[in-house]
Amino acid sequence: MSFTLSYWQNGDPFVPDTLIEAEEMNAKLNGISVNLRQITEQLNDNHLKLPESFVGSTTIPDGAYADSLLHINQDGDVDLMRVSELSSRQLEDIVDKLHDTNALSVTGTDHRTFFILNYEVPANPTVDEGKVIVNVGRTARALDGDIVTGANSVIFFMVDTDAEVWFQGDSIYNVQVLSPSAARANGRNSVVALKSIGNDRWVLVGDLYPAEELSA
Repeated sequence: MSFTLSYWQNGDPFVPDTLIEAEEMNAKLNGISVNLRQITEQLNDNHLKLPESFVGSTTIPDGAYADSLLHINQDGDVDLMRVSELSSRQLEDIVDKLHDTNALSVTGTDHRTFFILNYEVPANPTVDEGKVIVNVGRTARALDGDIVTGANSVIFFMVDTDAEVWFQGDSIYNVQVLSPSAARANGRNSVVALKSIGNDRWVLVGDLYPAEELSA
C-alpha cells in the first residue's frame, strides 16, 4: 500500500476541548478505539479480515493489483491471480458433449470440450445428409465487453457416425483451418482435435482422411 491510515482521522479520539464525564461512555469509546486500531493495523500491513477458523496467511502479496483477483491458493494462503491466468485455467476438466446433427459450430469458448459426433445417417441419404460439417469460428471472443483470445484452445472430436466429417473455417471472419492432410476425419472411431494458433487460425490434427485418396 502507498499510504498509511491513522485509526483516528484527526489523530485524537475526541474533538479538542471535549469533556467526557460519564465513565460508561469512556469505556465504550475506548472499545471503539481498540477496534479501529486493529482494523487500521490490518489494512496498513496488507492483511485481510477473515474468519478465525482461517489458518493460512492473510497478507496480500505485493504485485500488479490492476486486472487481478484475490484468491486462496493451493497452500491455503491469500494470493493474487491475474484475470488472464484464471481464464487459461477455466474448464481444466474435459467436458463431454453429444452432437447428433450434421451441422455444428465451435469457437474458442468450446475450449477442452470433447464432442462425440453420433449423427445417424438416414437411409438413401443425399450428398448433404451424408456429411457432418463443423463450422469453426474465431478463438477470439467477447468477455465482459472486451475481446480476448482463447489462447491454446483445444477442441476434441470423436467420430461415432458413418457420415463424412468435414471442418471448415467461418467465412464471415476469414477463419482458417490448417491441416497436414484433408480437413476431414478418417471415418468412424477416428479422433481429431482443433488447436488454436491465433485469433482466426486453427490446426486440425489426429486421425485425418488421407489427402491422396481425395485426389485419386
